[in-house]
Amino acid sequence: MRVTYGIAATVALGATLIAVGSTAGIAAHKKASKMKAAAASPALIAKGKQLSTAKHCNSCHGADLSGKPKFSPSLRASGELKHYTLAQWETVLNTGVTNDGGKVKTPMPVYKMSKADSAAIYAYYKTLK
Repeated sequence: MRVTYGIAATVALGATLIAVGSTAGIAAHKKASKMKAAAASPALIAKGKQLSTAKHCNSCHGADLSGKPKFSPSLRASGELKHYTLAQWETVLNTGVTNDGGKVKTPMPVYKMSKADSAAIYAYYKTLK
């Protein structure tokens, strides 16, 4: 009986350590993913700038993309963009649905752009303070 109890206790302790280690590993992975997302490559940022120019984002959001009062929000990292994750940004560009469940205002088009292109624009806008 004692051997069985000792084995069961060891197995339980091992499972607990694995679970705690896994939780710590998951947290570390999430932190690393956020750091990677924050460090966009210069090429990706340049592509985002080019796409932003090609899509004429500054026509409505201002020459410096800081927005126009009562018309369009700022696309700078310190503006409306701070409320969006990359996934939410992709959703708003491709569906017109904002992160609060609302719809973008006219004349904002729904772009239907690739994840790579929307990620590039997001990376560029995140550099604008």
